[in-house]
Amino acid sequence: MFLYDQILENLCRLDSVANYYRPEESDNEDGDVHDDISHVKELVAKRDLLIFSSSMRNFAEATTSITAMKKHSLRLSEKYLSIGPPYFRDSRKKEINLHQTVSRILHAHETRILQEPLDFVFETHEGDSDTFYTRWMNERKHFPPRLDPIVGVETEKEGRTFFKLRRLLATAIDYLDVQINDLAERRIFIQRSMRDA
Repeated sequence: MFLYDQILENLCRLDSVANYYRPEESDNEDGDVHDDISHVKELVAKRDLLIFSSSMRNFAEATTSITAMKKHSLRLSEKYLSIGPPYFRDSRKKEINLHQTVSRILHAHETRILQEPLDFVFETHEGDSDTFYTRWMNERKHFPPRLDPIVGVETEKEGRTFFKLRRLLATAIDYLDVQINDLAERRIFIQRSMRDA
Protein backbone atom coordinates (compact mmCIF):
# COMPACT_ATOMS: atom_id res chain seq x y z
CA MET A 1 0.00 0.00 0.00
CA PHE A 2 2.85 2.37 0.77
CA LEU A 3 4.11 2.24 -2.83
CA TYR A 4 0.64 2.89 -4.18
CA ASP A 5 0.16 5.86 -1.82
CA GLN A 6 3.54 7.25 -2.83
CA ILE A 7 2.61 6.91 -6.51
CA LEU A 8 -0.69 8.72 -5.86
CA GLU A 9 0.97 11.57 -4.00
CA ASN A 10 3.52 12.19 -6.72
CA LEU A 11 0.96 11.66 -9.46
CA CYS A 12 -1.14 14.45 -7.91
CA ARG A 13 1.87 16.75 -7.69
CA LEU A 14 2.85 16.06 -11.29
CA ASP A 15 -0.75 16.54 -12.39
CA SER A 16 -0.64 20.10 -11.03
CA VAL A 17 2.48 20.69 -13.14
CA ALA A 18 0.89 19.10 -16.20
CA ASN A 19 -2.21 21.28 -15.90
CA TYR A 20 -0.49 24.52 -15.01
CA TYR A 21 -2.18 27.53 -16.57
CA ARG A 22 0.20 30.40 -17.19
CA PRO A 23 -1.30 33.67 -15.91
CA GLU A 24 -1.51 36.73 -18.13
CA GLU A 25 1.86 38.36 -18.57
CA SER A 26 2.73 40.93 -15.97
CA ASP A 27 5.09 43.87 -16.29
CA ASN A 28 7.60 41.91 -14.25
CA GLU A 29 7.51 38.67 -16.26
CA ASP A 30 11.26 38.70 -16.82
CA GLY A 31 12.10 39.56 -13.21
CA ASP A 32 14.39 37.65 -10.90
CA VAL A 33 11.55 36.34 -8.74
CA HIS A 34 9.77 34.90 -11.79
CA ASP A 35 13.04 33.21 -12.82
CA ASP A 36 13.50 31.77 -9.32
CA ILE A 37 9.92 30.47 -9.23
CA SER A 38 10.38 28.77 -12.62
CA HIS A 39 13.67 27.22 -11.50
CA VAL A 40 12.29 25.90 -8.21
CA LYS A 41 9.14 24.63 -9.97
CA GLU A 42 11.30 22.59 -12.32
CA LEU A 43 13.46 21.21 -9.49
CA VAL A 44 10.39 20.12 -7.51
CA ALA A 45 8.82 18.55 -10.62
CA LYS A 46 12.04 16.64 -11.38
CA ARG A 47 12.14 15.30 -7.82
CA ASP A 48 8.49 14.25 -8.01
CA LEU A 49 9.11 12.62 -11.40
CA LEU A 50 12.00 10.58 -9.98
CA ILE A 51 10.04 9.44 -6.91
CA PHE A 52 7.01 8.65 -9.09
CA SER A 53 9.11 6.59 -11.52
CA SER A 54 10.93 4.73 -8.77
CA SER A 55 7.65 3.94 -7.00
CA MET A 56 6.05 2.79 -10.26
CA ARG A 57 8.93 0.41 -10.98
CA ASN A 58 8.93 -0.92 -7.40
CA PHE A 59 5.14 -1.36 -7.53
CA ALA A 60 5.45 -3.34 -10.79
CA GLU A 61 8.10 -5.56 -9.22
CA ALA A 62 6.14 -6.05 -5.97
CA THR A 63 2.94 -6.96 -7.82
CA THR A 64 4.81 -9.02 -10.46
CA SER A 65 3.25 -6.86 -13.17
CA ILE A 66 6.30 -5.77 -15.18
CA THR A 67 4.96 -7.62 -18.22
CA ALA A 68 1.63 -5.82 -17.82
CA MET A 69 3.45 -2.49 -17.49
CA LYS A 70 5.18 -3.16 -20.81
CA LYS A 71 1.78 -3.48 -22.52
CA HIS A 72 1.01 0.20 -21.89
CA SER A 73 2.72 2.55 -24.32
CA LEU A 74 2.96 6.26 -24.89
CA ARG A 75 3.69 8.19 -28.05
CA LEU A 76 6.86 10.25 -28.01
CA SER A 77 7.14 13.91 -28.93
CA GLU A 78 9.56 15.40 -31.41
CA LYS A 79 10.87 18.85 -32.21
CA TYR A 80 9.09 20.42 -35.14
CA LEU A 81 9.94 24.09 -35.58
CA SER A 82 7.81 24.89 -38.61
CA ILE A 83 4.54 24.61 -36.67
CA GLY A 84 5.57 27.51 -34.43
CA PRO A 85 5.33 27.66 -30.65
CA PRO A 86 5.67 25.40 -28.71
CA TYR A 87 7.73 23.64 -31.46
CA PHE A 88 6.89 20.04 -30.52
CA ARG A 89 4.46 17.58 -32.04
CA ASP A 90 3.49 13.97 -31.47
CA SER A 91 5.76 11.58 -33.30
CA ARG A 92 3.90 9.68 -35.98
CA LYS A 93 5.75 6.43 -35.42
CA LYS A 94 7.80 6.48 -32.23
CA GLU A 95 6.42 5.18 -28.97
CA ILE A 96 7.83 3.40 -25.95
CA ASN A 97 6.16 1.36 -23.24
CA LEU A 98 5.58 2.54 -19.69
CA HIS A 99 8.34 0.36 -18.27
CA GLN A 100 10.86 1.82 -20.74
CA THR A 101 9.69 5.32 -19.87
CA VAL A 102 10.20 4.99 -16.11
CA SER A 103 13.54 3.26 -16.75
CA ARG A 104 14.72 6.14 -18.94
CA ILE A 105 13.66 8.64 -16.29
CA LEU A 106 15.54 6.74 -13.60
CA HIS A 107 18.69 6.28 -15.73
CA ALA A 108 18.75 9.77 -17.22
CA HIS A 109 21.87 11.84 -16.69
CA GLU A 110 19.90 14.92 -17.75
CA THR A 111 16.21 15.68 -17.29
CA ARG A 112 14.36 18.80 -18.41
CA ILE A 113 10.72 19.64 -17.87
CA LEU A 114 9.64 22.25 -20.37
CA GLN A 115 6.85 24.29 -18.78
CA GLU A 116 7.45 27.93 -19.64
CA PRO A 117 7.71 29.48 -23.12
CA LEU A 118 11.37 30.28 -22.47
CA ASP A 119 12.05 26.57 -21.84
CA PHE A 120 10.63 25.63 -25.25
CA VAL A 121 12.58 28.33 -27.09
CA PHE A 122 15.80 27.38 -25.28
CA GLU A 123 15.37 23.66 -26.02
CA THR A 124 14.80 24.24 -29.74
CA HIS A 125 17.35 27.01 -30.36
CA GLU A 126 20.51 26.21 -32.31
CA GLY A 127 22.23 29.58 -32.62
CA ASP A 128 24.27 31.92 -30.47
CA SER A 129 22.99 33.98 -27.54
CA ASP A 130 22.30 37.06 -29.68
CA THR A 131 20.02 35.18 -32.07
CA PHE A 132 18.42 33.42 -29.10
CA TYR A 133 17.48 36.73 -27.50
CA THR A 134 16.10 38.09 -30.79
CA ARG A 135 14.09 34.93 -31.36
CA TRP A 136 12.79 34.97 -27.81
CA MET A 137 11.66 38.60 -28.06
CA ASN A 138 9.90 37.91 -31.39
CA GLU A 139 8.18 34.67 -30.46
CA ARG A 140 7.27 34.94 -26.79
CA LYS A 141 3.89 36.56 -27.50
CA HIS A 142 2.85 33.70 -29.80
CA PHE A 143 2.75 31.02 -27.12
CA PRO A 144 -0.65 29.80 -26.00
CA PRO A 145 -1.56 30.49 -22.35
CA ARG A 146 -1.82 26.75 -21.63
CA LEU A 147 1.21 24.67 -22.54
CA ASP A 148 1.40 20.91 -22.45
CA PRO A 149 4.62 20.31 -20.46
CA ILE A 150 7.20 18.18 -22.22
CA VAL A 151 9.66 15.97 -20.37
CA GLY A 152 13.06 15.54 -21.98
CA VAL A 153 15.35 12.81 -20.64
CA GLU A 154 18.77 11.87 -21.91
CA THR A 155 20.42 8.51 -21.24
CA GLU A 156 23.72 7.09 -22.39
CA LYS A 157 22.04 4.25 -24.27
CA GLU A 158 18.97 5.90 -25.79
CA GLY A 159 20.05 9.50 -26.21
CA ARG A 160 17.37 12.19 -25.96
CA THR A 161 13.70 11.24 -25.49
CA PHE A 162 10.78 13.69 -25.29
CA PHE A 163 7.22 12.94 -24.16
CA LYS A 164 4.23 14.83 -22.82
CA LEU A 165 3.92 14.78 -19.06
CA ARG A 166 0.13 14.47 -19.26
CA ARG A 167 0.47 11.46 -21.54
CA LEU A 168 2.82 9.75 -19.06
CA LEU A 169 0.35 10.31 -16.21
CA ALA A 170 -2.63 9.06 -18.24
CA THR A 171 -0.72 5.93 -19.26
CA ALA A 172 0.32 5.29 -15.66
CA ILE A 173 -3.29 5.64 -14.49
CA ASP A 174 -4.45 3.13 -17.12
CA TYR A 175 -1.82 0.65 -15.93
CA LEU A 176 -2.68 1.19 -12.25
CA ASP A 177 -6.41 0.72 -12.91
CA VAL A 178 -5.75 -2.69 -14.45
CA GLN A 179 -3.47 -3.71 -11.57
CA ILE A 180 -5.93 -2.60 -8.88
CA ASN A 181 -8.66 -4.67 -10.52
CA ASP A 182 -6.32 -7.69 -10.76
CA LEU A 183 -5.39 -7.35 -7.10
CA ALA A 184 -9.05 -6.94 -6.07
CA GLU A 185 -9.88 -10.23 -7.79
CA ARG A 186 -7.38 -11.80 -5.40
CA ARG A 187 -9.06 -10.02 -2.47
CA ILE A 188 -6.20 -7.54 -2.10
CA PHE A 189 -7.64 -4.03 -1.87
CA ILE A 190 -5.17 -1.18 -2.06
CA GLN A 191 -7.36 1.59 -3.45
CA ARG A 192 -8.18 4.24 -0.87
CA SER A 193 -11.96 3.92 -1.24
CA MET A 194 -11.78 0.31 -0.01
CA ARG A 195 -9.45 1.15 2.87
CA ASP A 196 -11.55 4.07 4.08
CA ALA A 197 -14.79 2.05 4.06
